[in-house]
This record gives sequence, structure tokens and C-alpha cells, in this order.
Amino acid sequence: MASEYLKWKYRDVRQREKHEYTPEEKRRNWWHYNKWFVIGGVIGAILLTDLVLTMLGLRTRHPDVQIAFLTEYEVSPSAVKTLQDSLAAYADDYNGDKKVIVEVRQFVMPDNPSEEQSQIEYASQIALLGDLEECGSFLFMIRDPDAFQNSYEVLCYPDGTLPKEGTAGSDCAIAADTLEAFASEEINPLLREYLKEYYIARRGFWTDRTCANYEGCAEFFAKIIQP
Repeated sequence: MASEYLKWKYRDVRQREKHEYTPEEKRRNWWHYNKWFVIGGVIGAILLTDLVLTMLGLRTRHPDVQIAFLTEYEVSPSAVKTLQDSLAAYADDYNGDKKVIVEVRQFVMPDNPSEEQSQIEYASQIALLGDLEECGSFLFMIRDPDAFQNSYEVLCYPDGTLPKEGTAGSDCAIAADTLEAFASEEINPLLREYLKEYYIARRGFWTDRTCANYEGCAEFFAKIIQP
């Protein structure tokens, strides 16, 4: 039995009348308590869609020609882009995607690396081996073609003829400073000067397995080495 005090304390308390929410109030109330779940779900769906498109290769830009650029130090992406854009003028849409893309992949391999640079060089060597295994790059821009050929034995003569064992890499390579394609004013001036120390050579294939767009890449190479 309630005490007299409690009776006095709650003497004016009345039962709250039940409020009937309008449809608009229900929507606002639902949004107030669930908006972050909705926003999180939308963001998750966007990320999942992007991941699926990437896995399916629908977001990947497939180059018509791929070039491996072995550098002593890292060349800025913007400078490399000027080289790519300039060389694209010699290429065509070899893969039929209605885009002309020449991709220059940079592999940083210092001559006398510091401890920190040794890690970068090691990573570049691993990446280059992966590139060679996957038959990614058709052309190579290198400073020492003899050393490169001794290490990897993948270069062939400019006309595509496969060399005999022990052929020097310099017999397969062409000095970049003799080619107009690498002297274009569109190329970053510092990079253009740097390329004077470089040679360009094409890859040879001793089996039926070749790089993508093989015939188009050979056509591209023939254009850039024209005197």
C-alpha cells in the first residue's frame, strides 16, 4: 500500500496521452535514428563497386605500348608523363579501346646505392623480374645495354632477329640521342638531357609467348627509330 507521502508526491501526475505521429514525423524520426546506417551503407556500396570494377579490369588503363625505363634515380612522374605523351604521337590504338596510351614504367636502380636506396633497388629488381616474367614491356630504355643483356638476356636486334648467345647488348640497342623521338620539345628539358645517356632496345621472344599488342609494338618501334 502506497505511503501517504507518495500519494502526496504524485498527486498531480497524469498518464501521458499517446501521440499519433504523422507520416512526415515518422519519416523524420526514422531518419534521425538510421541516417548513419544509410550513409555507411551507401559508402560501402560505392567502395565495393569500385573494388569489383578494379578486379574485373574495367577501371584499368591498358597501354598500347609498354616501356621499361631503368633509371639511376627517380624521375618525377610529371617528367615521365611528358615523355609518354610525346611518344604517343608515334603510336596507334593497337588494343582497340579507342585510346592511345604509351606507358613508361620506371625502375630505379642506383649504381652505388646507399642503405636506403638498396631497398628501393631491390624492390625495383623484383618488379622488373615480374615485368619480364609477365611479358609486360616490349621496349627497354637503359644506360648500359651490355650489363642489362648480361643480367637478363632478353634483348634482340632492332629488326626482331634473335641474337646468338653471348651477343653484346650494345649490338641490339640504339642511342636515344640519335633519335628525333627523344629530342622532342614536348619532353621535359631536364629529362631530355638525361636521355642522351640512354639506349633503347626491343625485347626478343624465344617462344610463342609474347607481350600484348606485339605487332603494334613492333610497328611503334620501327617508327621511333627512323632516321
